[in-house]
Amino acid sequence: MSAYKRRNMGVISLPTDIEYRNWSKDLTKWKIENDSQLAQYLVYDLGEAAAWDNLVALKNEAKKLSQLEQVILFEHLLEKKTITQLVEECGVPRIALKRLKKQLLQKLRNVMEK
Repeated sequence: MSAYKRRNMGVISLPTDIEYRNWSKDLTKWKIENDSQLAQYLVYDLGEAAAWDNLVALKNEAKKLSQLEQVILFEHLLEKKTITQLVEECGVPRIALKRLKKQLLQKLRNVMEK
């Protein structure tokens, strides 16, 4: 392996189109929520990011979640099971689980921002 490849392993280039060159706080928030081209670069780590103050709000919100949302929250996000494992266990299509995960993360983020 060349020195260049070793030095740049794990480096991912974000899209270079003109609309991705200038960012503001509002534009960043909108693009993260709506731009499917950026979805591949986003990583959510709810397990370590949750502060103690937010745990009470999340506990109350978890009671309101559907059974499938609870599976995604507890088994995928907190216990680190893969989506593939959940597809096999729940019998739900992968695309449906990914969509539900995105909606769940947005819902939890809204709860924590309150």
